[in-house]
Parts: sequence; structure tokens; C-alpha cells
Amino acid sequence: RDWQRNNPDQAGADTADDQASAPPPFYFGRITVAGGELLLRDFSKAEPAEFTISPLDLTLSDLATWPRDEQESNYSLQAALGDESIDWQGELSIAPVYSRGSLEISDIGFRTLQHFLAPYLPYELRSGSISLQSEYELQAGQVFLLATRNGTLTLDEVAVAVDGDSEEAELTSGTLAIDKVGFDLNAREATVGQVTLDGLDLAVSRNSSGAINWLAPLASGAAEADQASGSGDA
Repeated sequence: RDWQRNNPDQAGADTADDQASAPPPFYFGRITVAGGELLLRDFSKAEPAEFTISPLDLTLSDLATWPRDEQESNYSLQAALGDESIDWQGELSIAPVYSRGSLEISDIGFRTLQHFLAPYLPYELRSGSISLQSEYELQAGQVFLLATRNGTLTLDEVAVAVDGDSEEAELTSGTLAIDKVGFDLNAREATVGQVTLDGLDLAVSRNSSGAINWLAPLASGAAEADQASGSGDA
């Protein structure tokens, strides 16, 4: 959208020929970004949100835009958003698109999670953080491949309220840890290893009509989805 606003002459240009042609033959021996800063702005909600990633360090070496047998680029990315951090490294090929490596996301706070998960999460996060580490393999072309393995998932000091009107969180926990997490999109299979949970405190109640408090947000969300899907009917 930003590009179209600042380049109106190209907004409606025909790009069919560009898409059909192969990328130009470029070779990059080494690309380095040291101590960079990236500002992400989200205008999808009534109140825009900003996320400043700093520092951002990127190293990309031996990258070519044409196919090469058994020769791939190496990359390394480290980025921080306050106490939250990302460490991403591995190998990359552009033609065809293929990548494998490891991704580690550490101490992502509940405010960041709440912002991005709000459309999908019917409850409200009050506290906590999440950390994730996994190996992955990605391929895009005639066959799309996405697989992860040897993953670990950790949630620390989580507090969840049924809705925003709750004075206290109905669920609190110490640490939830899951190891040997894996996912294979082609096989439609997800695997987990041992699940460890300590300090769980869960409050469940029923109102006078017999409805359970944790199910009420799910029911209201389903009703809103039905109304949205039927809003255009004659």
C-alpha cells in the first residue's frame, strides 16, 4: 500500500511479463547489517501499534539468484524488541526457494502476543512470556514443503482472563514446557514429546443457566462468525 501511494504510475502497470521472466543473475558475496533498527507499524486496528526492533544484525553470504548444484547461501539474523529476541540462522537458496536452519524466539511478552493473537484468541492475556526453538525446512516451488523438528516450547508465568471485565485471571501457571515438538505440513502431522506443567491454578464456574465461564467466549465468537458470514445474504 505504501509503495502504491508513492508510485501511482506503476500501481496499475501490467506485471505479467515480469512475473514470467526469470530473476536477473545477481551474485552477492556478503551482505551485512550491523546495529540496524527496524520500525514496524500496524494500522489494522483502530489504535495503530508500533514495534521498534533494535539492534538488528544480519549476515548473508554467497547468495546467487540462479540455481547452483549443492551450493547454498548462509544467513544469520539476530534481532531484539526490548527483552524479546530472535535468533535465526541456516542455509538459503533462491532458485528454487529452499531454506533450512534453526529459529529461536525468546521471551516474547504477553502484550506482543495479545496484539497479534487477539483476533484468534477469545481470552485476554494478563501476563506471561513464550519462548520457542526449532529446526525447520522450507521449500517453495512445484511442491511446497514445510517441516519442523526437535522443537521446544516454554510458557512462563502465564495469566489468562476469560474476558476483559474479569477482575482476576481465571488461569495462572508457573512454567509449561513441551519438548520434541514437530510439524509436517505435507503429512498433516504434528508431534509433541513430554509436557511438564507446574503451579497451575484454574477457576471454573457455572452461571444460573448452567453455562461454563470458559465456554462463553467461544460461543459468542461462533455467533459473531455466523452473523458475519450471513451478513451479505439477500
